[in-house]
Amino acid sequence: PLLFNTVAVWDSRGELVHTYRKVNLWGPWERSVFEPGPVPEVVCFDLLTRSGVAVRTGVLVCFDIEFPEGARQIAQAGAELLLLPTALDLPDKNDHRVVPSRAVENHLFILYADLEGRAAQVPGQDLTSFAGGSRVLAPDGADLQQAGEFTGGALLVARLRLGGDGVS
Repeated sequence: PLLFNTVAVWDSRGELVHTYRKVNLWGPWERSVFEPGPVPEVVCFDLLTRSGVAVRTGVLVCFDIEFPEGARQIAQAGAELLLLPTALDLPDKNDHRVVPSRAVENHLFILYADLEGRAAQVPGQDLTSFAGGSRVLAPDGADLQQAGEFTGGALLVARLRLGGDGVS
């Protein structure tokens, strides 16, 4: 059976509205475990928020953000919001440059959720822990909210001005 690094997105009613399979796999371990998602995987969808407003949304996973095409395709499809779950280890702080750049380049809000905690000890994977540092970024690349590293977990709440309306 094939395995994919997949994100499932539920809306505020608890309904599954989208799944995305990571396209760009990182490192030999990930490539040995997962298959890449299909290249034209970038699709936008309407995400119903708790305030009842639907927001045009796209998803990328971790290393996908290193390649500008995915975020650009999402923006061109009309998205205002990009969901970006990641699992970066401690030495990799490229997210502090790349993620704000993608927000600015594409005029997108980005919800960046970075894994925090100890890594499972897996043969062939040289990781000890994940730093966290999740953030909510505005289309100008500014942090609207940011979690610290090694906080034990944090809930970030931000009010986004999407299409001229405030959405939580």
